[in-house]
Amino acid sequence: MAFPRRLPFDDLLVFAAAARAGAFSAAARGMGVTQSAVSHCVAKLERELGVELFTRQWRGVRLTTAGEVLLESVERGAEAVEAGLAEVRRLSAASRSLTIVTDFGFASLWLLPRLDRLRAILHGLDIHILTTRGGAQLDLSLGDAVIAFNAEPPDDWRVTPIAPEVVVPVASPSFLSLREIGHEGLAHTPLLHLDIPDGRWTGWSDYLAAQGLSAATADGALTFNNYPILIQAAIAGEGIALGWLPLVSELIERRILVPCGEPLRTGARGYDFIEPPHKLPPPGLTTIRDWFLEQAGER
Repeated sequence: MAFPRRLPFDDLLVFAAAARAGAFSAAARGMGVTQSAVSHCVAKLERELGVELFTRQWRGVRLTTAGEVLLESVERGAEAVEAGLAEVRRLSAASRSLTIVTDFGFASLWLLPRLDRLRAILHGLDIHILTTRGGAQLDLSLGDAVIAFNAEPPDDWRVTPIAPEVVVPVASPSFLSLREIGHEGLAHTPLLHLDIPDGRWTGWSDYLAAQGLSAATADGALTFNNYPILIQAAIAGEGIALGWLPLVSELIERRILVPCGEPLRTGARGYDFIEPPHKLPPPGLTTIRDWFLEQAGER
């Protein structure tokens, strides 16, 4: 779009005030200026446009046809400017906050132990963590960025892989001290199952098949629809869970859970940092994306 060398914004504002007031003197009082200043601005605008905008009358002024056209345009422009200012104010208010959407497992098992590290890079930026079950039920539209496992965002969204899927059987040390679990006996040990209706995560049948084992189920197996609770059951000694790395890496390092099988890297899915198209990316988004990538890469 080509603009004139100088848009007469001040003159247009004075013109609109005079048009609404119906008199230069009334417009001048409303604007806190002299009547001659209003007359000067209007005359200058008329010279620049080459047309009369007002018919001067004894007790005021009346818009000409050209003046009515210009006033309508000025008022439309003023509405657009107000809408733009409101949006800028909204962006300003939101500029110190960022909403991250992720699933319960990632938030409680991976992010929560690292909140102090995250705060250290924020420099006053507020982070809102919005948790949901994940998988196919994860609503990608709820935040400024999403950390999701095996999600399928629209093509124009930015996707940064941060952690490939690696699973390993884990159990509490107390559970393992009571049992001798060899390779063949894994399938016949109480297993903790995650109810995954959408099939987006590796389940026990997938893991056992990859190890060349049958998917036999031991008596007393437990099934959960919440991964953090499943991991709590494993910590409590209720059975063996499939641990997703890096979600359980810290628990393994602290020997709260102990690996009791071979890791399986699927190579087909994992956790991604997903960003919708932003007209104006929220401040700090790049810094936080890089932080997640760095921290997940350490595990």
